[in-house]
Amino acid sequence: MPVHDWSKVSDGEFHAFHGYLIHELARSLNRDYLPGNYYALPEQHGIGLIPDVLTLKTCPEFEEYAKDDSGGGVALAEPRLEVQCEMDNDFYSRKNRSVSVRRSDGRQLVAVIEVVSPGNKDSEEHLEAFLDKIAAFLDAGIHVLILDLLVPALDEPGGIHTTFWKRQSGKAPRYSESQPLSLASYEAGERVRAYVRSLAAGDTLPEMPLFLKVGKCVHLDLEPIYSTSVAALPRVILCELG
Repeated sequence: MPVHDWSKVSDGEFHAFHGYLIHELARSLNRDYLPGNYYALPEQHGIGLIPDVLTLKTCPEFEEYAKDDSGGGVALAEPRLEVQCEMDNDFYSRKNRSVSVRRSDGRQLVAVIEVVSPGNKDSEEHLEAFLDKIAAFLDAGIHVLILDLLVPALDEPGGIHTTFWKRQSGKAPRYSESQPLSLASYEAGERVRAYVRSLAAGDTLPEMPLFLKVGKCVHLDLEPIYSTSVAALPRVILCELG
């Protein structure tokens, strides 16, 4: 299913899709992608709560299962997408729902998937809060995958990734005016590496890496996840999308 032009529907209607997509991402990760010692949940991350590293006991029968990355799902792999840009990890939110990926042994947060919503872009204050949250995740060694399916505002050419990267590194990455939507996977190590794909409404969502360790990721096929999420919408909204 090609990506829709979400400017055709109201912010509230996109918010409904946002919720479906967040839950479908978590379901797909748990069912098809994550090794046995990782799990995904829809969670909320607010200002000042980044990131929560919990140390909880696991049940004894699970401890052996959770020692390596081979149990269940698929094995971790190296990214197939080339690094678009790289910078030193020298970083320093408005409450928002995202997908958290944690290790089962200790519940440690290792990665987050953020789906950009209209509320993240409707004011400079909200945009800065969103960018601060991404920076805080990366500063703490939490890998981030951002799905920005909304047309950029006039003062935000290139979308969230371009704005974020320019703010953090002082360098504007390349972007395509004909493909204003962006997917960006950030690998949080001593240097932050960005793996970026640009697309436009009508394009099919590509596969993207979701890092669970430095240098190791799962390859997330976004198109079927997107299609399932869109199919959950009422028919009247589907008609508006065309």
